[in-house]
Amino acid sequence: MRQLAWLSLPLGVVMVLVSLNTNIPRYFVEHYLGEAALGYFAALAYVMFAGYTVMGALGQSATPRLARYYQSDRAAFKRLLAKMLLVAAAVGAAGILVAVLWGRPLLTLLYRRDYAQHADVFVWVMIAAAINYVVSMLGCGMTAARIFRAQVPLNVACSLGIILTCALLIKSHGMIAGAYALVVGAGIALFGATAILMAASRLAPQPVDGYRNGN
Repeated sequence: MRQLAWLSLPLGVVMVLVSLNTNIPRYFVEHYLGEAALGYFAALAYVMFAGYTVMGALGQSATPRLARYYQSDRAAFKRLLAKMLLVAAAVGAAGILVAVLWGRPLLTLLYRRDYAQHADVFVWVMIAAAINYVVSMLGCGMTAARIFRAQVPLNVACSLGIILTCALLIKSHGMIAGAYALVVGAGIALFGATAILMAASRLAPQPVDGYRNGN
């Protein structure tokens, strides 16, 4: 149990950082723009969690297969991960399209007419969400490949990028800068996760208990 706890500790840290990264812009929005702006921003950002539900279900169902393939069949690992990335990209692109074409009426329907005034922020939030959907699938790939510790500095880098963007832009550019910060953080995560997985794919498989016999 101690070994299992030590092995999974980095993933616990990662989940804390992922939650923090989502909320960092809200702290800056409240500090610089007030509680009213925070209410608008939080409501707009909440919409992207509908996609996270789909990504979570897909990732949880596919990760055990990814883990087996990583140990026994790298070609199958890459094919399955590619399919997951395509689904994530499609869901994200659909979200962006909806935000661009029907953002104002959708926000009016979900909330009130005054929320529709921030449709431009909503578009950038959905851009960040689309990138994060892809990142979540890459995260499943890293977890399947037993790449745990490298995810911690990657998410720390995301946090720093979000904090820096918020500190520099929110006071002068307003609420939309919070959405920019989410895009910056997602972009860092996308670049880093892609680089880590590309490096891992060139490593020889390391059989571990539970995978030697295809279990």
